[in-house]
Amino acid sequence: MARTDKRDQTMSDVGEKDFLSEMLTRLTPHRSFLNGFGDDASAISVDVDRVVLFKIDRAAAPVASRRGWADYRMWGRLAVTSNCSDLLAGGGVPVAVMIAMILPRDWPAAAAVEVIEGCAEECANNDIAFAGGDTKEGPSAELVGSAIGIGSPETVLTRKGAKPGDLIVVAGRLGGFLGSYLQILESLDDHGRPGPQVDQHWLHYITHPRARWSESAYMRDSRAATAAMDTSDGLYDAVSTLAGVRGADISLDALPYHTAALACADKLSIPPINLGLGVGDWNIVYTVDSSSWMDRGDGGGDLELHVIGTISEQPGIRWHGNDGTVYTCDPIVNQHFRSRQEDEGTLITRLRSDRVLHRVGADEG
Repeated sequence: MARTDKRDQTMSDVGEKDFLSEMLTRLTPHRSFLNGFGDDASAISVDVDRVVLFKIDRAAAPVASRRGWADYRMWGRLAVTSNCSDLLAGGGVPVAVMIAMILPRDWPAAAAVEVIEGCAEECANNDIAFAGGDTKEGPSAELVGSAIGIGSPETVLTRKGAKPGDLIVVAGRLGGFLGSYLQILESLDDHGRPGPQVDQHWLHYITHPRARWSESAYMRDSRAATAAMDTSDGLYDAVSTLAGVRGADISLDALPYHTAALACADKLSIPPINLGLGVGDWNIVYTVDSSSWMDRGDGGGDLELHVIGTISEQPGIRWHGNDGTVYTCDPIVNQHFRSRQEDEGTLITRLRSDRVLHRVGADEG
């Protein structure tokens, strides 16, 4: 039960989202800080034509590495992906990544080497610089990454620019991570190892996280986006944050599910929307000026760019079925100090077993 006296509240009482929303209002951005606090990446003006974008982010403890499904190169790859995903959502072009490792003194040195190798490999795969970092002792193994990118005032995107009538576009497909993870869990042998029936694509997907490099480049060049946010805390969080005081209308039939999500939904009898609300897919949600989008034809050809709804004047998020039924959706948000997917606890339990959509009536429109 949350404590009523704020002086006695813990971070669990407050939660990550409320803590940040209250704390950031007390801070005054420097005049060169273009987008202010609270966006995916921080944009700092260098001169009239150039912007430097910064990001620092703890990389979540990797489930697959802890369970022995993959080595610790995955953690290094994740540090690059998580930080660069935020830069890409902010309209920047990543150019370099650094990492800081905090490790207990009895942690395997070979695993620490693997983390660094994974980080360097993912940087090389995307032609950005791995710029080193720092290693220190601490009570638990933690990995913090930071990234720097470049852009211009015209390409910087925030979470605040959505307008009524804007299209909501997802870069990527939904539910691949959670669908793969749950199917791997179902296959484990008595020693906790994935069984021979495991599709290797599932393992590769969760151990090789990838940001939306190509789609974000297209969106950056198109200049059609009005706002953006990555899905590091889930689709619900991204849509509700971008809508802000306005609302959103989402077409359930338009949601683009990963093949692993569809296979998992069929095998384990889980609604696909539950899997799509999980995290780990490193997608980006954009709001896009509808006229600009239509002017560009198919919106990116073979790229994974999918229109899933629109921003509305009417507050609230409505999820529309193809039969005209309208639903509300339980807030499903990956949130530190409350419920994190990496803990393999409450959040995954909810997504695996709860009914998250609730009918509110037929769509009269």
